[in-house]
Amino acid sequence: MTKEYNYKLTSYNASFSLKEYTDRYTQKSPSDDENNQKVGGFFAPAFQRNAVWTEKAKSKLIETFLIKLPVPPVFLYRNTKAQHEIIDGYQRIKTVHDFMKNKLRLTGLDGKYNHKIYDDLSEVEKADFETKMLNCVIIENIEENTNREALYEIFARLNSGGTNLNNMEIRRAIGWGRLLFDIEKFNQTQEWKQLWGEKTANRYEDIELILRILALSETKYERAMKEFLNDYLEENKDANKQGLLTRLKEAINLVLKSYRTSKPFHSEKGTRINFALADSILPVIINHPEISNLSHKLHKLLDRDSKDIYENDTERELCKKFQEICFKGQGSISKKAVQERRDIAEKILLA
Repeated sequence: MTKEYNYKLTSYNASFSLKEYTDRYTQKSPSDDENNQKVGGFFAPAFQRNAVWTEKAKSKLIETFLIKLPVPPVFLYRNTKAQHEIIDGYQRIKTVHDFMKNKLRLTGLDGKYNHKIYDDLSEVEKADFETKMLNCVIIENIEENTNREALYEIFARLNSGGTNLNNMEIRRAIGWGRLLFDIEKFNQTQEWKQLWGEKTANRYEDIELILRILALSETKYERAMKEFLNDYLEENKDANKQGLLTRLKEAINLVLKSYRTSKPFHSEKGTRINFALADSILPVIINHPEISNLSHKLHKLLDRDSKDIYENDTERELCKKFQEICFKGQGSISKKAVQERRDIAEKILLA
């Protein structure tokens, strides 16, 4: 189906000093705490708050300002309360804010500013930095209550040509709604954190795994993983999936209770959860919570060195094939591989 665009927006150019960006920046959005938001404040929308720049990249930006080279403009959306939502440029604004608050020490630079914090600058350098102007494009609605989809579309298009954002970050921009809001709340639950393990999630990979499990539990996998998840989110971004998330929580509890370790989907030496193991097994348990002898069946699928737990050679070969597919990395998400590992998981668990 051809998508139609009919956004009722207007835009104009403006400039603010770096000091003004810093003074007006806030981590919270009006939806977080509407009563505490100052008029004219700059805030990051929920779909793009996790900073992904390295310390060196942040330092390069600050150095660019200090040596008076140009920096690309940021894009802001001005709402009816004169609050400015940062559509593009969040990391630039946050980096400037953190530097001026002495939360960033410059690193990886060849020049005289390496290893400095803001308070290490001379008074003249501080004055020059604070008064440096950063251009922006301010976008407003022509009509009240215009659909926010336009903001996500702008965000995605501005970032689609670069390397700053991964698929899930772009997906959050275009598909932000009730489903992702509920998934991110689920991501904070004790059960999910225990299943995920100690390794800190990188750039919403934990959110993507939850989305994969939900999608695979109720949708036939017929496309590449990127497009599969995009389609699922587009169709369900405002859907109420609380019932499905509750079933996922129950499935996780069953696995944690039934398996011999607290990390059923990690390799013996690995610190990172294996996505293919998790999204093959959990959807089956979500849809069939009354599986008999679950502990024994999980050992068949997950224990790579087991020899004496299989019913016959055919079952042993199936489980060996399952493990081979799941530990193939990107090869585990081809249409054929996903279908094959899901079929094997279902066959073993439901036997």
